[in-house]
Amino acid sequence: MKKNNLKGFGLVYIILSIVIIYNIIYFLLILSKANESDKTLYDTVGNFLTLFINTLTIYFVYKTYASNKEDVQFNRTIDLFYKQLTYSEKRILNDVALQSQMEKFFKRVQNSNVSFEVENDFLGNDELERYSKVLKYISEDLYIYTLILERTNLTLDNKKFIVNLTIGNIYPNLLIRLSEFQNLYKNFKNSINYIEASERQSTTLTHNDELIVICNDIDFYLTIITGSVFLEIEDGLNLGE
Repeated sequence: MKKNNLKGFGLVYIILSIVIIYNIIYFLLILSKANESDKTLYDTVGNFLTLFINTLTIYFVYKTYASNKEDVQFNRTIDLFYKQLTYSEKRILNDVALQSQMEKFFKRVQNSNVSFEVENDFLGNDELERYSKVLKYISEDLYIYTLILERTNLTLDNKKFIVNLTIGNIYPNLLIRLSEFQNLYKNFKNSINYIEASERQSTTLTHNDELIVICNDIDFYLTIITGSVFLEIEDGLNLGE
């Protein structure tokens, strides 16, 4: 916002400088008793110069209006976000089971360097189902904020700034935890358990493998969440496959 204002002030100084120089030259011509043709030519140039200045002035007024309009929209969007954050916080506080699941989820994904080369039930169907429920809740909640942003004409940088400024109040370190979960989930998708389930799914058209169904849901929720917070999908993690 401040950059636009500085550009505007710079434009004002340029216009003033042109006007001052023009008037100085004009009065010098009069004092020097320049002939009539010189004065006529200078008047013509002056008319074109006036038209040019008027055009610049209109442009400057429009840019100032657009900048102020963006400021108003920016502040209004932040206000809507904070109102929605209050509602989000109440929903979580009123759901003890959800609080417990989210706490376990965020705590567990911090240990994301797991190879899954050894058989384990850390990401068995039950555990994945609980993760899916947490991601579903977060995706549904964040989708409301996405809808708010989509109704604005804010720049991408301003949208990212608002998301980073506000979302952390209800989901602390969300971007970090999501990055860690993506790494964990990518490792799981490269595990024998998942590969075998995928093969069973592809060879049995009439049977939906429970593990693959859960993972498809996680893929969907994770896609919505990362899009809502402008987080890139980690390299090597294929969602929806």
